[in-house]
Amino acid sequence: MLNRLIYTVILMCFSIVGSAQINLVRNGTLDSFSECPCIADELTFCIGWTTLDSSWRAPDWGHDRPGIPEYVNSCASYYSGCASASVPLNSNFFQYPRSGGGMVQMIMYHNYDFTPQDRDYMQTRFTQTMQAGHSYKVSFFTVAESFFATNNNIGAYIDNGIIDTTTHTGWPQWQCHPQIVDTSIISDTLNWTEISGIYTANGTENYITIGNFYKSSDTRVHFGLDTTGSGGDIHSYYLIDDVSVIDCSTMPFAGNDTLIHPGDSVFLGTHEALVPWVWYQLGSSTAIDSGGGLWVHPTATTRFVVTQDICGDGIKADTITVHVWPDTPTFVHTIIDPININVYPNPANSDITIDGARGCTVEVINAIGQTVLQKEGISKRESIDISMLEDGGYMVVAYNPVSGVRVVRMVMKRGK
Repeated sequence: MLNRLIYTVILMCFSIVGSAQINLVRNGTLDSFSECPCIADELTFCIGWTTLDSSWRAPDWGHDRPGIPEYVNSCASYYSGCASASVPLNSNFFQYPRSGGGMVQMIMYHNYDFTPQDRDYMQTRFTQTMQAGHSYKVSFFTVAESFFATNNNIGAYIDNGIIDTTTHTGWPQWQCHPQIVDTSIISDTLNWTEISGIYTANGTENYITIGNFYKSSDTRVHFGLDTTGSGGDIHSYYLIDDVSVIDCSTMPFAGNDTLIHPGDSVFLGTHEALVPWVWYQLGSSTAIDSGGGLWVHPTATTRFVVTQDICGDGIKADTITVHVWPDTPTFVHTIIDPININVYPNPANSDITIDGARGCTVEVINAIGQTVLQKEGISKRESIDISMLEDGGYMVVAYNPVSGVRVVRMVMKRGK
């Protein structure tokens, strides 16, 4: 019996999650930026986001318009002249983002005695147009900047972009009726409050706009301090983070069943943020994580379950099996991985060519350790038909019965 050596096989684990983004909101975490903000009115530095005046670009003081929120991010330094854009310490508040490093500061109420009454609005275009008849979970989070003045009617308006044609960008957009709105006064200055709802699309919608669309006379306000002496010029400010719009019919996808070597880890699901999935180990009711994906490190073959229940229409689920390759003498003898044996093409759809393995016995082994093809005494360059195999990952093992050398290669089988 040949001596067994410690070896490492590097596996390329292929997981195909649909190319479409799950959250229709690009940069919903508000973390990605084209330039680190430093002063007021720099929302357009937050990638994908703009104001109701989408032609405005910060800094553009010659084309200044009201209604422009502040983009604040942890990249900005309070002590280096960027106090109005820094977090968590800011010249106007102390608050950590709900996730990541970025969020948006907005005026939601202004009781100035004369028109216009200030409002800020943040807007983005969806990654794709909503589908007619589909229901979507719309969600974003907010926290009051201070308890000096807080209000209700913070909401989201979904349309085909017509709202962007308004010429009064900093006025209450009372002509628009937000489909998602919280009619309660949000006064919490510490904990983030979710504002959410279900929206059924007509098939033309590709924009979401967030703000208070109601006139001040139609907005309920709570004053936490005596406003005497304020001159009637009172604003309420809120912070916004983690915006998502997800089709209720979206199915969770854990990934394709995969294979790892003992001691390895593998990523399941998707790296996309703000995906409302919950992960379990099959047979357990205790969640092991939440979000779009997670790293796992099983020591034995394990099945995982990912679930989704965002719209109250029933739990959707998907499973994935992570096979841990058996470390037994029946498969593993002496492993040497010389560079002169090649298997190509990779991925392959009909045939693979093995180059440099004259006299070897070749086995093609699937993800659960079964030999699905075998060929003995091959020539220096020989092709093997794999067209009948299921799509997925396979190990190609070339064994020389004279030297005892085994060479392991990974190959992916994909249909034409």
